[in-house]
Amino acid sequence: MSGLIVIGAGGHANSVIDALRSAGIEPSGAIDREQTPGQTVGGLPVIGSDADLERLFCEGTYRAVLGIGSVGDTTARRAAVERASAMSFHFETVVHRTAYVSPNATLGTGVFIGAGAVVGPGVTVGDFAIVNSGAVIDHDCMVGAFAHIAPSATLSGDVIVGDDAHVGTGASVIQGARIGTGAVIGVGSVVVDDIDAGTIAFGNPCRPKAGE
Repeated sequence: MSGLIVIGAGGHANSVIDALRSAGIEPSGAIDREQTPGQTVGGLPVIGSDADLERLFCEGTYRAVLGIGSVGDTTARRAAVERASAMSFHFETVVHRTAYVSPNATLGTGVFIGAGAVVGPGVTVGDFAIVNSGAVIDHDCMVGAFAHIAPSATLSGDVIVGDDAHVGTGASVIQGARIGTGAVIGVGSVVVDDIDAGTIAFGNPCRPKAGE
């Protein structure tokens, strides 16, 4: 047992657990907002709820990974980090064994890099961001804290993605584009212009949703 817990027990936690195991790390268990008897995730037992965080810390479990995903709303992820950090848990960054991260890239605290993802040279990935399975982030991009680059999305070079933004599955972003804080880019979209903060945008070319 590693003395490391997974915070969250949904679908994203499954991917996080798989990535840990690919690196030879077996978590001690997961916690969920509300624990149910016999609950498991990815074959890992759910050993408590949010209310058990303090007990687990007092019992000697000091390390955690964030297993809560997001699609355009990072409230739950941020709240989970705040709760655990207030109790002095140390969050680990998780990189799947099959991902490539350039030695010239910088990863923040609590980042998740999924299977087959590519993080190129000069890239900065902010705290608790998700670079999901098969996503590609080319040279010199900046990905903000709690942002989510979804599976198979591609950022060309010099792209900036703001905090809490979401780039949907299979989306492509042209070189040098700026995606604002909290913006949501739809599945399969092709971003050829800057996208303002808080905007929901989709399509080819990617355009703001009517009324945005």
